[in-house]
Amino acid sequence: MNPAPTSAQCRQLADEHKVRAKEAGISSKLVTLHTNIARSYGGLASQLEMLAEHEGEIVKGWVLIHVNPDGMGGRS
Repeated sequence: MNPAPTSAQCRQLADEHKVRAKEAGISSKLVTLHTNIARSYGGLASQLEMLAEHEGEIVKGWVLIHVNPDGMGGRS
């Protein structure tokens, strides 16, 4: 399994697809595909950055609480 791309890699891929969407002589279908792929990579980059920020908050002192669905609070 390949590791997930970083936000920087996603931004680079988004930029590459933006360039491809502007190439002369390509069909409108390819313009649409490259534009949508660029937007998807840009969105993924943003999500990864938000996730990293959130994980940083947890490391800085936030406590993650696990709620047991059986209502036992983890006790036997």
